[in-house]
Amino acid sequence: AMTQNIFTKWGDIIEEKTKVKVVAQLPGVAEKQIKLKLKDKKLTITAPGYKKDVLLPAAVKKTFSKRYKNNILEVTLEKKS
Repeated sequence: AMTQNIFTKWGDIIEEKTKVKVVAQLPGVAEKQIKLKLKDKKLTITAPGYKKDVLLPAAVKKTFSKRYKNNILEVTLEKKS
């Protein structure tokens, strides 16, 4: 159960049929301060005072979209078919 607490403390990984969604709480940062880096199955989220490496459950394409609203960052990644 310990892993789950760590997992939910920063956010969630939602795996869907064709995509993977990463949802993270980033309080008090501006959207332009958020940097995303994707390498293989690892998504790195960086912001002032924040760094998180997210291991993705599936292989994804290089392109992704992000949305930042009410301190919640939502990154949508397309799965490789």
